[in-house]
Amino acid sequence: MAAGAFDLKAFYARVDGLYRDGRGDMVYRYLADSLAAARRSGDPLAIVAVASELGGVERVRGNLRQAESLYDEALLLHGRMPSPDAASSANLLINKGDVLVAQGRYAAAVVLFDRAEALLGDGIKTAYQRSAICNNRSAAYREMGEYALARRDLRRAVSLLDLVDGAQDKRAVALVSLAQTLVKEGRLDEARREIDAALRAYETLSGGRDIHRPNAFACSGQIAYLMGDYRLAADQMHRAAEALRDKVGASPMVERLQEECRRMQRLADA
Repeated sequence: MAAGAFDLKAFYARVDGLYRDGRGDMVYRYLADSLAAARRSGDPLAIVAVASELGGVERVRGNLRQAESLYDEALLLHGRMPSPDAASSANLLINKGDVLVAQGRYAAAVVLFDRAEALLGDGIKTAYQRSAICNNRSAAYREMGEYALARRDLRRAVSLLDLVDGAQDKRAVALVSLAQTLVKEGRLDEARREIDAALRAYETLSGGRDIHRPNAFACSGQIAYLMGDYRLAADQMHRAAEALRDKVGASPMVERLQEECRRMQRLADA
């Protein structure tokens, strides 16, 4: 990309087109090139927008240090803007909190989620973002062993989504999170029911290519493994790897899912 003014409208149109066309392998390169161009332009709004998008892809790819660094850059620049938008600030805090959860820094993630929720306040207009906070914070609570708090947040997420039209995708995310919580408690039959409901929803969401579908497949594979159905576990891990590759191209996370698939297949063949 050439130096000069950064065209955010064209940037988002290009990213949407790449995702729509199934060019996950090109998204990462385009975002990296776009961030370099945004930095050259000196436009803080462009840098924040592109760094946030790239941070999301780095997180999904399993490059957590890079993702955290990108969100830190975005938060720093956004905080320096005159009268920064509260909703945008909250979204950046949520995204960084997700990275901290993935890194195992659960208590720190809860602090960020609480800050984000405080910025948003109450009301229907913020119901969607607050449901995301509840869902993501529940993941941190779950890993901390605070299952009652995790389920509380998931119930709140569902209640908030009742106020939002077209929130089927977020409902599916909440179902996956609930299944993961039930797995932690050893309630596998209940977990299987919840994850099956999520997988049915993902068959049609975003034409079957929702970014969260790989995580649902991986959760299903884990449940199958714990229930001793290794062949189903291998199938679900394979589906998770292929769905993720379709979205973001080759990555460390795809490789880990493929290795889990091979491990499950060896158990099934034993």
